[in-house]
Amino acid sequence: MLAHMQLKFKTAELQQEEVLEDLPKAIRSSISHHLFRKTVEKTYLFKGVSEHLTVQLISEMKAEYFPPKVDIILQNEIPTDFYILVNGALDVLKYKNGTEQFLSKLGSADLVGEIGVFFNIPQPFTVRTKKLSQVIRISHQSFKQIVQSQNEDSKIIIKNFIEYLKDLKQEVREEIPFLTELLDDLNIEHIQPNEPVNYQGEANMEETSENFTPGPIPMRVIIHGHHPDEGDTNGKLIHLPESMEELLKLAEKKFGKRGSTVVMADGSQVEELNALRDNDRLFIF
Repeated sequence: MLAHMQLKFKTAELQQEEVLEDLPKAIRSSISHHLFRKTVEKTYLFKGVSEHLTVQLISEMKAEYFPPKVDIILQNEIPTDFYILVNGALDVLKYKNGTEQFLSKLGSADLVGEIGVFFNIPQPFTVRTKKLSQVIRISHQSFKQIVQSQNEDSKIIIKNFIEYLKDLKQEVREEIPFLTELLDDLNIEHIQPNEPVNYQGEANMEETSENFTPGPIPMRVIIHGHHPDEGDTNGKLIHLPESMEELLKLAEKKFGKRGSTVVMADGSQVEELNALRDNDRLFIF
């Protein structure tokens, strides 16, 4: 019965998508905007962003229906998209020691999958439909391309995301590696609203806002405080700073010693940060 329902809804969804794809892009965007604008504006991540950004985001979102008891995100899968629930209900679950644990229930305008996408880590939770649900989906790549040039909106999105992380229940926080340490490093209790914020999470007291040009999803890399041949230790996931000097200072703060050389796992020396990619491992010594 469940397989029959899934096939039925998937067929209807494909038919609807085919009809929409035949329409000019401007008309498709107008329809999506009419259907989903209020939901997107209620989503915590996009509260306070510009109308221009909202329109761009909605134009890249895809609507999908899922019948009850379907996993739309699987724990430990590679993060590629995140989802906004339009209507229906979702359960957030965690598999631990071979058992399934319920963590929370989500409703309309709630967002799922964004933690894995923002931190570029395997999805920490499974998300399952509780009843027939409609979601709108946007890919990590589309989101990054749209938002990274929007300076003010980028700041709003990052601020909203940090506030959301702060408000997570303790049992949820504990299931996300490094999150407690990250929030401690952010020290956001001491950041004033008008202070520029860097992505290592500190109030940037020395630089002016004119020099502050963040992207919405800064590149994430893993740093180690030793030569790659000296054995493996737990690395630190960080947002890549703007300069090599800032990277060395951040590594000194993390590992308690000053390094002067940055190499990749194969021993090749890093000379330009813009040559790096998400999730690269850097060895600083």
